Amino acid sequence: MADETGRRLVPRMRRLMSFTAIGKGGDQAASGFSRPDFTGVWKQVQHENANAYFAAMGYSFALRSIVVRFIGDSTEVVSHKGEMVHLNSINRRGEWKRTYVDNQEIPLTMADGQAVTSTSWWERDETLGVDVHKTRLVGAKEGTLETWRWMDPADSDSGQGQGRMVVKSIVYPQGGEAEPAHMLWHFEPAREEKQKIQSHLLLRSFEDLYVKPSTRSGAETLPRPGEDRGADPQHPSAASPVARESAPHLAASPVSSWLERFSKNLSESFATTDRLAMDHSFLN
Repeated sequence: MADETGRRLVPRMRRLMSFTAIGKGGDQAASGFSRPDFTGVWKQVQHENANAYFAAMGYSFALRSIVVRFIGDSTEVVSHKGEMVHLNSINRRGEWKRTYVDNQEIPLTMADGQAVTSTSWWERDETLGVDVHKTRLVGAKEGTLETWRWMDPADSDSGQGQGRMVVKSIVYPQGGEAEPAHMLWHFEPAREEKQKIQSHLLLRSFEDLYVKPSTRSGAETLPRPGEDRGADPQHPSAASPVARESAPHLAASPVSSWLERFSKNLSESFATTDRLAMDHSFLN
């Protein structure tokens, strides 16, 4: 209980320090911050320590063997606007749209339907030498969940353009009896010209259908993850699967065909696996 109380207090203290810096008139440059812009479409190229992480999440050995096989085929769509980070994580299981607001506690629905409270803040990591965007989810059955997101400084200096985005997922199991565990996800932007065009269309569709509706009236109108805001007639390629079935010509869209590869039903990809797999979320 003491450990959990401490974990709850730490982000609140960090937010207070952030507000204090703002109150003193220090902007990012004056306070030493060099916050990255995560906006873009990111394809996962590597992950580390997944088995130990999902073991701490309570998944059985059989289920973990399935998860580790397919979580590498994932994409993150990010629209980073000021204090708000809008994300859509896509893998074979489906999609998880959500928004984090700096220094605010807001309700959030996880990919598997759990209702949690999210908090996000920025923190300087002296070991990495970069500013890290951190989110914290409280109320999940697996325990308290944190996600740290940063740009790899070594890769950014390699002359490859935008470089890699690294995501660290951490679980603090319920009750504090088990040790925390983490895994790392490494993402790269599209390199080939065709993929860059597809990525641009996917990002634009995400912003038109999710980001813009949520920011017109402020954070209080953020769409719930999975909520259908309706298809934009200017970007029909982002229409729902049902809409594409009723309008077959949409299937030729580069965005639609690209998304289909990451939205296959788990039962189609692993027809002989345990049905328990359908009850879990494998998104970071």
